[in-house]
Amino acid sequence: SEMCIRDRRRVHGVYFLMNLIDNLLATMSGVLKAIGFKTFYLKVLTLGTFILGAPLGYFFGFKQKFGDIGIWLGFVIGEGIATLILVWTVFRRIDWDADFEAARNELQAPPPLSFELNENRA
Repeated sequence: SEMCIRDRRRVHGVYFLMNLIDNLLATMSGVLKAIGFKTFYLKVLTLGTFILGAPLGYFFGFKQKFGDIGIWLGFVIGEGIATLILVWTVFRRIDWDADFEAARNELQAPPPLSFELNENRA
């Protein structure tokens, strides 16, 4: 119906933003989980989704009477803040050189093969 098409067009921009933020959040969470920051990730996700996103969604959706767009907007803001925190953590807070050395030492990889010429060989 015409009303459904109009409502769907209205939500597209917010839905696009939500998908963009959610995909970046998933990527950052994978990186943080892989290097052992699982607890930190869960705290930030809880902050973004439940402490910020849900109340903001309620505020915009029901108190400000934005309806479904307001609910989406609340979650976009909450997850957007969480995503910014995670991106900052991945690119500014983590010492990648130290993590690389720790992983290398943990693996105790043998030194690379060297090919030396043995001139005494017949």
